[in-house]
Amino acid sequence: MVFYGDKGSHLYSLRTYDENKMPANMRRMIKDAFPDHAIAKVDEVIQPWGQGEITYSVLIKTATNMKTLRICHMEMEITGSYNKP
Repeated sequence: MVFYGDKGSHLYSLRTYDENKMPANMRRMIKDAFPDHAIAKVDEVIQPWGQGEITYSVLIKTATNMKTLRICHMEMEITGSYNKP
């Protein structure tokens, strides 16, 4: 999916896929940090300016918890954590 600005400029591209299509080193980094979580969804955001930077938003979950992760330049941060009632 490609997103454009009001004047037709390319803002970013978005690809969504499952863990089997994500880079192996990134999958390993997530599994090492969160061994009890399953990777549910990966969003890849490609920004066209500069070096064509890629940022990943990853949803991981267990039976009682979900987390969203932001990964850019192989640096990972938790952007959300939700406990299931």
